[in-house]
Amino acid sequence: MLRFSIANLFLFPVLTVALFSQVAQADDILQAASNGDAEALEASLAAEGSVDPTSLERPLFFAAQSGHTDIVAILLEHGADANATLDFGSPLQKAARGNHEKIVELLLKAGADPSAQAGDKDYTPLHDAAERGSLDAAKVLVAYGANVNAREFWGVPPIHLATIKDKAEMISFLSESGAQPIEPPPISETELAIADLELGRISAIGCTQCHIIEEGTVPSGAHNHGPSLIGVVGRTKAGVEGYKYSNAMASLSGDWNISELNQFIADPAGRVPGTEMALMPDLSDAERVALIAFLSTLRAQ
Repeated sequence: MLRFSIANLFLFPVLTVALFSQVAQADDILQAASNGDAEALEASLAAEGSVDPTSLERPLFFAAQSGHTDIVAILLEHGADANATLDFGSPLQKAARGNHEKIVELLLKAGADPSAQAGDKDYTPLHDAAERGSLDAAKVLVAYGANVNAREFWGVPPIHLATIKDKAEMISFLSESGAQPIEPPPISETELAIADLELGRISAIGCTQCHIIEEGTVPSGAHNHGPSLIGVVGRTKAGVEGYKYSNAMASLSGDWNISELNQFIADPAGRVPGTEMALMPDLSDAERVALIAFLSTLRAQ
């Protein structure tokens, strides 16, 4: 049973007023930060007195997103955490995406991790910059040690996003900054000869979402059908007549030999940035060897 004294009854309205006052002040801080109103922000922070740094996370996010450099500086001075993240990303991501290089540098100087992943896609700030072609921000990030080969949720590196969006300057910059694919161990003829073909067939099941591996069948996925894998080993790259390849794939030369397939399957988006086949099942080295051995058996009737 709850017991209330007369003192409790008088205290309740006081606490309620105090709570609403705190909420109102937090709203004032957020609004001032979002609008870029430094004077109003300073006044709200002063009225708040001792500021809880967690209350500054949303204001910092929206100020960084909007490009309000002076607001970001004020919030950081008042203890805002440069590494704080919300469900939809981090202040550094949004600053990088908007090419607000001065804010990017402010956050990095305040201790923000240049390669921290956040948001529903697990982007790093460099992924956001690459996708938007925000070259100035990307240069600051790389100067502070951002990983140019970081992978987001689906295993895609920043250069892949830049290529899809046709950001030529960004592609060149990332390439010059060390963007490179994951290098798998080479496959020997002996490994290929003794590979487990049943393991390879099982590993190929994931491929059937988009590709044909058996005559007379169709891919099980609803869209984004790729070229048939029957006869792929030894075939000219982008060599299926009538199939519309991505620009990235169409620009390739040579044949799909064992070595080339091994490298591509290990890291499609890193090996051929811009390919529509950016995703691959997560295969072990043994599964990848077995898959390639299995693909080698697929010949047109």
